[in-house]
Amino acid sequence: MSFENYPVLEKYLTPLPDLNRPLIGREKEVQKFTYTLFNSVMSNPCLLGEAGTGKTALVQGVKKVLSPHGFQFFELDLLRMQNDTRPLDSLIKDVIDQLKQHYRQTKEKDIVFVDEMHLLFKVSEGSAAQAMKQVLADSARYGLYFAFATTLSEYEQYVAEDEAFDQRMLRISLPEVSKATTMSILQDMVRLNLKNIPKGTKLESRLFEKIVDYTDRYLQGDSQPRKSIKVLDSMIGRVRGARYFNLKYNLDTDNLAEVLKSSIGVDIKWDYDLKAVEKELNAKVIYQTLAIKAVVNRLYIARAHLNDPTRPLASFLYSGPTGVGKTELAKAIASVVFGSEKNIVRFDMTEYSVPDSVERLRKELTKRIWATPNCVLLFDEIEKASPQATKLLLPVLDDARLTNRYGKTVSFADCIIVMTTNVAHNVYKGIGENIGDTQNLTDQQLEDLLNDTTNLILRNLEGDEVFPTELINRIDVIAPFAPLIAPAREKIALMALRKLRQRVFDTKRVKVDFDKKVLEYIVYENSSNDTSRSNGRTINHRIDSEIVSEIAKFIYNFPNAKQINVGVSGNLIYKQKTTTIKVARIKVGLPENILVSEGI
Repeated sequence: MSFENYPVLEKYLTPLPDLNRPLIGREKEVQKFTYTLFNSVMSNPCLLGEAGTGKTALVQGVKKVLSPHGFQFFELDLLRMQNDTRPLDSLIKDVIDQLKQHYRQTKEKDIVFVDEMHLLFKVSEGSAAQAMKQVLADSARYGLYFAFATTLSEYEQYVAEDEAFDQRMLRISLPEVSKATTMSILQDMVRLNLKNIPKGTKLESRLFEKIVDYTDRYLQGDSQPRKSIKVLDSMIGRVRGARYFNLKYNLDTDNLAEVLKSSIGVDIKWDYDLKAVEKELNAKVIYQTLAIKAVVNRLYIARAHLNDPTRPLASFLYSGPTGVGKTELAKAIASVVFGSEKNIVRFDMTEYSVPDSVERLRKELTKRIWATPNCVLLFDEIEKASPQATKLLLPVLDDARLTNRYGKTVSFADCIIVMTTNVAHNVYKGIGENIGDTQNLTDQQLEDLLNDTTNLILRNLEGDEVFPTELINRIDVIAPFAPLIAPAREKIALMALRKLRQRVFDTKRVKVDFDKKVLEYIVYENSSNDTSRSNGRTINHRIDSEIVSEIAKFIYNFPNAKQINVGVSGNLIYKQKTTTIKVARIKVGLPENILVSEGI
């Protein structure tokens, strides 16, 4: 059909496409929509449903019923109209006037579908909605029917306050279709595509059920059936397109896993060797065998899918002094379990220390987990959070769910939740600071030490306002982090110096050698024996302030140097019982000026 003599209609009104699949599970809604069009008073239906519930598909289903009886179906493109140089209300008036003229000339009954109808209220302070409202009361007299659609949250935010507009429409709720209906739709998709699917393609039993389950779990921002349709469509596309690369795919779990991994970064196979994971975690986080053992024990449950599916995969409270590897272990878990350190969502809870920040936390938390549902969710320094912010986390830990301000529920069922704190670090002074030295313990001794330490931390937290009982009871595991003993500090410093050496070479092509005394100086000289102060952060800070800065100055002053030695001038006094001020200091220079007697 042409609108050649109606320029605004020709530009912004397009025929509604036919539905390319059967409309399953919406028979009652199609009837209600159709009956509304023939109402004597309110003949303009308004579909309310979340994105993906099939609002457009429903109108297309009605079109299939009414098109043989002379009804024409069109879609009004509000998104394009709002970008026009003319005001939206002026364009809406022209649309209405030209539709009336068209009816007078042709006597054709036009049904105009207005999707995203909240834009009428959102743009130009609602003047477009006022222009539309004037015609709704008697639009059927002109053979003209408007069918609107938007989400419930947007309707409540933009439309509901205008009672006059609301009363000129009949609202039709469009909830998500059932699991069985979605599976029927998927089955019908495959049937309709059989002629295009290569012969010999295998269809796995229960595939449709898996698609629905996984999309419900990982694609919470969309609704059924759209999200399942999109996933199956991508799987069919891989099956059909594989031959151009001499590949072959089936409609099975492997194909589904690849589609979900490439589209949203989720690995549904979640297949990893926990013994290898434990070994890798111990390599990344030095001398924290006790904490890693606690974490891995819990990951065995999640790996076997024996965890409660209505709660997060696991929840941990990392307790211990500052700078001993709590945040590093969270990053390491994201890397080895979810494939990348990018799969960590971090919240610094010092930013949510006042009661007024709780809604900001809700907004950020739901938004970021909706975008990255498969992640380590890290709440750093949980003790700094306000009681209101802590209370907000209770449904997350208990039911793996949190509702945003628009009423949309976000699932945390595929998160590993980590909270860090140093509130109970004084516990370690009561049981001996050498609990970090567990290298020679048997597995049973390690488990016994873990249980004893965990119970001591729990007793220490009893009655603490920061950790109310309802929070502690929702945490799966407390992971105790030991103070850094001397061998741990040495190893951290050694790793940091080697990384520095590599960084200097990679960026400046300059070779750096460190004398062994540099390691002693950084770890022991003028450092505190207080485990709450002598930690990985202080070591890295000393390397930055006393070594990196000196190397940078030397390279600036001697840009042609290809070899730098780093040593210690003066005498190390850390082994002596003296109050003498610092004697030794870092010295950087050319090899002929600084001798490295024993390198590292």
